[in-house]
Amino acid sequence: MVVHDAASIGENYRRNSPCLFKGPASASQVTRWLPPPAGFAKLNFDGSVVNNKKAAAGFIIRDHDGSPLFAGARAIGHASVSIAEGSVVRDGLYHALLLNCRKLYVKGDSKLIIDSINKKCAPPWRFRTLVKDILSLASNFEAVSFSYVPREANFVADAVTNMGHRSSIPITWSKKLPFSALSAFNFDKFSSSCSRGFKL
Repeated sequence: MVVHDAASIGENYRRNSPCLFKGPASASQVTRWLPPPAGFAKLNFDGSVVNNKKAAAGFIIRDHDGSPLFAGARAIGHASVSIAEGSVVRDGLYHALLLNCRKLYVKGDSKLIIDSINKKCAPPWRFRTLVKDILSLASNFEAVSFSYVPREANFVADAVTNMGHRSSIPITWSKKLPFSALSAFNFDKFSSSCSRGFKL
């Protein structure tokens, strides 16, 4: 609650004093998470590997107000980051359909996964089946798009993914987030932007 209130005060101050927050960074050097338009939901996904061994993946689905609808994380086992991220895109699409989200933006910081889904490159053989599953699920939406975002626009998915490393079973959250992801969520909700390379 304190973090939320402080972030709200900071955002109001920035809106009323915009000249104080102009910096030298160009538009191409700054980024932020943006909510989808009304009628759409947004799915952000991420994957990670710790100690070059165990992989985990996570996703979050948010509405046009930026409020969480559903999030999930799970350990993948011994796998590459690409396998983890492909697996969680499939998980996220499945849950979006269960939530009756028929118009969806899917965004993640894995260019290989996004390009493979968009048929800009041939997927490596290890996740060809995953890509087929993803495209099959995607055919059930009225509108769906897959695009790359830099990691600075994917902080909440990263925080959710980290929970997957801490549990031996899949974890889900409906209309809420784990405490460890709240600072990333508030950053997305109240920050105007951040420079590339910024870390929470």
